[in-house]
Amino acid sequence: WYYFFNYLYAIIVTIFAVAITLQLSRLVERLGEKEKK
Repeated sequence: WYYFFNYLYAIIVTIFAVAITLQLSRLVERLGEKEKK
């Protein structure tokens, strides 16, 4: 059970990391658009 929980935790952390990266990229795009205008 311990190994299964560890594996599940790793997956959750990875998903969070990907979500945060996507949000940051969107923020950067918005800032870039403001700079162009």
